[in-house]
Amino acid sequence: MKKGEIIFSEGDNLTQVGIVLSGKILMQNKWIKLVRPKGSYISLNDIDSEHYKATYTALEDSVIYALPVKGINSLHDIFSKSTD
Repeated sequence: MKKGEIIFSEGDNLTQVGIVLSGKILMQNKWIKLVRPKGSYISLNDIDSEHYKATYTALEDSVIYALPVKGINSLHDIFSKSTD
């Protein structure tokens, strides 16, 4: 992701969560403004919803590993199949 690019937008359907492999991501809505550094999950806190609860924007050029999800059970499946 290039600096300034929006990764996930508040209100959009939640289809993925991400892991920040490099760079920094801004998580922001009207109540919170938080920087997510390398090694952080993004949108994981939204998994209980059908929509993203914040907008996630690259603060610098970043690499994100995106995991497709359909609710919390998707994560259980991913983690049980991969020990990495």
